[in-house]
Amino acid sequence: MVPVNTANGTVPGYLVRLNSVRVGELELLQVDALVQEGGLSVVLLGNSFLNRCELQRNASQMTLTRSY
Repeated sequence: MVPVNTANGTVPGYLVRLNSVRVGELELLQVDALVQEGGLSVVLLGNSFLNRCELQRNASQMTLTRSY
Protein backbone atom coordinates (compact mmCIF):
# COMPACT_ATOMS: atom_id res chain seq x y z
CA MET A 1 0.00 0.00 0.00
CA VAL A 2 1.21 3.50 -0.85
CA PRO A 3 -0.49 6.72 0.26
CA VAL A 4 -1.87 8.80 -2.63
CA ASN A 5 -2.54 12.51 -2.16
CA THR A 6 -5.71 13.61 -3.94
CA ALA A 7 -7.84 16.75 -3.91
CA ASN A 8 -10.02 14.98 -1.32
CA GLY A 9 -7.14 14.01 0.94
CA THR A 10 -4.88 11.00 1.25
CA VAL A 11 -6.22 7.58 0.18
CA PRO A 12 -4.61 4.13 -0.02
CA GLY A 13 -3.20 3.10 -3.40
CA TYR A 14 -1.82 -0.21 -4.66
CA LEU A 15 0.95 -0.64 -7.24
CA VAL A 16 0.13 -3.26 -9.86
CA ARG A 17 1.43 -4.34 -13.27
CA LEU A 18 -1.19 -4.72 -15.98
CA ASN A 19 -0.59 -7.52 -18.49
CA SER A 20 -1.90 -5.30 -21.28
CA VAL A 21 -3.56 -1.93 -21.83
CA ARG A 22 -5.43 -1.26 -25.06
CA VAL A 23 -6.56 2.11 -26.36
CA GLY A 24 -8.23 1.67 -29.71
CA GLU A 25 -5.79 -0.40 -31.78
CA LEU A 26 -2.75 0.52 -29.66
CA GLU A 27 -1.86 -2.15 -27.11
CA LEU A 28 1.05 -2.01 -24.66
CA LEU A 29 2.16 -4.92 -22.50
CA GLN A 30 3.39 -4.96 -18.90
CA VAL A 31 2.23 -1.46 -17.89
CA ASP A 32 2.82 -0.30 -14.31
CA ALA A 33 -0.31 1.16 -12.73
CA LEU A 34 -1.77 2.39 -9.46
CA VAL A 35 -5.22 1.47 -8.19
CA GLN A 36 -6.63 3.70 -5.49
CA GLU A 37 -9.49 3.04 -3.13
CA GLY A 38 -12.57 5.15 -3.77
CA GLY A 39 -11.24 5.93 -7.22
CA LEU A 40 -12.78 7.84 -10.07
CA SER A 41 -15.56 6.56 -12.27
CA VAL A 42 -13.21 6.88 -15.27
CA VAL A 43 -9.78 5.44 -16.03
CA LEU A 44 -6.86 7.83 -16.40
CA LEU A 45 -3.82 7.07 -18.57
CA GLY A 46 -0.65 7.82 -16.65
CA ASN A 47 2.94 8.40 -17.64
CA SER A 48 3.80 4.70 -17.38
CA PHE A 49 1.61 4.29 -20.50
CA LEU A 50 2.03 7.69 -22.17
CA ASN A 51 5.85 7.72 -21.92
CA ARG A 52 5.88 4.68 -24.20
CA CYS A 53 3.85 6.49 -26.88
CA GLU A 54 4.20 9.38 -29.27
CA LEU A 55 1.42 11.92 -29.19
CA GLN A 56 0.48 13.97 -32.24
CA ARG A 57 -2.10 16.70 -32.12
CA ASN A 58 -3.85 18.19 -35.14
CA ALA A 59 -6.49 20.77 -34.20
CA SER A 60 -9.00 18.86 -32.05
CA GLN A 61 -7.67 15.36 -32.84
CA MET A 62 -4.94 13.58 -30.86
CA THR A 63 -3.24 10.42 -32.11
CA LEU A 64 -1.22 7.99 -30.00
CA THR A 65 1.32 5.66 -31.58
CA ARG A 66 3.84 3.27 -30.05
CA SER A 67 7.21 5.00 -29.73
CA TYR A 68 9.24 1.78 -29.99
